[in-house]
Amino acid sequence: MKAAVDQHHSVVVDLGQVTFCDCTGLSALLAAACTARARGVELRLRAVPHSLARILRLTGTHGAFGIDPGQPGRLHARRGVGQERAALR
Repeated sequence: MKAAVDQHHSVVVDLGQVTFCDCTGLSALLAAACTARARGVELRLRAVPHSLARILRLTGTHGAFGIDPGQPGRLHARRGVGQERAALR
C-alpha cells in the first residue's frame, strides 16, 4: 500500500477476499490512511467484510477511510483523473 500511496492520487483497497483481520491488519490500514492523508492521497476501502466493518465501528476508526461497496478483487490504484489503473500485488 505504501508504494501505491507514494505514486497515486487515489488508492482503493479491495478487501472482498479478507476472511480475518486483527489489530495488526487494522494497524496497517490505519498507517496507510495516515500516510495517505499526509500526502493528500484519497484512500478508500472497497467490499469491506462485515467482521472488519464491525471492528472499524467498535474502534471508532471507520472515519479514517472512505468506504465503497464493491466486488472482491485485489488492491487497485488510480492515477489522477485519467482512470489509469495499476494492479498491485
